[in-house]
Amino acid sequence: MKNILKYFMYGIVICFALGLMFYCIIFWNKVVSLVTGSYPAVGNYYISFHQDEDDNVTALVYYEQNIYNEPIDLSNLNLYVKSNRGYFINKDDIYDDNQIRKMLLEQGLAKIIDENIATKKEISYQKNAIKNEVGIWEIEEKNKSFITLHSIYNKLKSFIRSNLGRIIKWIIFTGIGVSTLFLLLKKWISRRRIDTILMGGISSGKTTVLKRIEKPSITEGKLLTEVTTTKAGQIIKCDRIAYKNKDIYPYLFDNQGDNYGEMIDAINKFGLKKSDKKVMVYVISFTQKNSSSDFDYKLANSQISKAAVLIKSFKTSRSLKKVKKIIVFFNKCDLLYDNETEFIKNKKNIEDLYKKTTDYKEIDDYADTIIYGSALKGWGIDDIKDEILSIN
Repeated sequence: MKNILKYFMYGIVICFALGLMFYCIIFWNKVVSLVTGSYPAVGNYYISFHQDEDDNVTALVYYEQNIYNEPIDLSNLNLYVKSNRGYFINKDDIYDDNQIRKMLLEQGLAKIIDENIATKKEISYQKNAIKNEVGIWEIEEKNKSFITLHSIYNKLKSFIRSNLGRIIKWIIFTGIGVSTLFLLLKKWISRRRIDTILMGGISSGKTTVLKRIEKPSITEGKLLTEVTTTKAGQIIKCDRIAYKNKDIYPYLFDNQGDNYGEMIDAINKFGLKKSDKKVMVYVISFTQKNSSSDFDYKLANSQISKAAVLIKSFKTSRSLKKVKKIIVFFNKCDLLYDNETEFIKNKKNIEDLYKKTTDYKEIDDYADTIIYGSALKGWGIDDIKDEILSIN
């Protein structure tokens, strides 16, 4: 449904853009008139009026060249034009006195003095100008001594009343309605959505954590079979994970040499794009192996130091995309204890081991949640999912 609405909106936008483009091509002069409000703007398609010392008014009509230059008959007309000012004309017309009189009356640039001696056609031209409120009949401009024909307001009003204007109004109102529906639907969908990116040191067990979140009941043997090492510098968008009443959209990122700068770039440019609910799960391990119970202080200290820099940056920098919650998961605790009971009983000892590292306090200060467990065994995985869902 979401994709259908999205493509429908794209279709409306494309149709509107094409319609606008064709209109601009076909009615280029009208577009220029609407934008500039003055003439000439493109080529010489205008008429100007000049009054000599004997009060004779000469009209100069320009269409690529001067085609009319002689006094005109203005009997029974009051003229409201500015000398040497250019006005738009229809370039397809052949101009003579009658055509100029018609243009003046239709555009509100002249007024009939005595309607009793005016022709029916000229009276109808003036009535149209009054109805359209152009030139001297323009209501908002009636107090001015001179009214320019090409008021942007009048052009817009005239355009809106046209057939094309009504079509565009229909498209706009339909677009607003569909957009509102789309935004409401998107809001409802985003309320359920939580974008989550998994990061961490090399061989810390990020992929195993993700697989265990996806398939809580998977056996250890099958889990080890399905897990493959991610390519350094690769970001993987994974399948949606439905959990309780929310949808978790996970991204898995691995980078060369635990470079936290690349991790920041990954979050800013690739991950966590769709939702306001953004969570980072940072995985740390004291060993890169899966068969050793020796606590490698050097490795743990290195991973914690890099994690501390990254987490502190996201919590304190104003220039980075905000992550609503940062969860640190200390993985592979199953290598220290044989079963979950022993692990829970001695969990304090594991915390003490990690606390001996140099930058553990930074993690403790800036991370929202610290969880200890084992992705392979499933220890602490439900805690991770519940913490992800608890985001406001």
